[in-house]
Amino acid sequence: MQVRTTIESQWPELGFYNLASLSNEITEDTSEVGDDLDGLTDLVRDLSQAAQLAATDPTGGLSWLRFTAETHWGDLVNDLISHLNYVIA
Repeated sequence: MQVRTTIESQWPELGFYNLASLSNEITEDTSEVGDDLDGLTDLVRDLSQAAQLAATDPTGGLSWLRFTAETHWGDLVNDLISHLNYVIA
């Protein structure tokens, strides 16, 4: 939880948002909710694990990166980019 707390203290405007509208306004009609803080936390953890693994097994580190990108944070990155563009605009 420390990673999330650190990220949240730096960028409090990130967090839960409506995936359809990209707005931070969540209503009972909201069908999908994104969470930038969760996505960034997952990215930091997966990249850290890959780096630790690569220190002793470079091929294993790359395999871990590919696996986590394909199965988990690949979509998170796309959602994060969309929401950051909305927040910054």
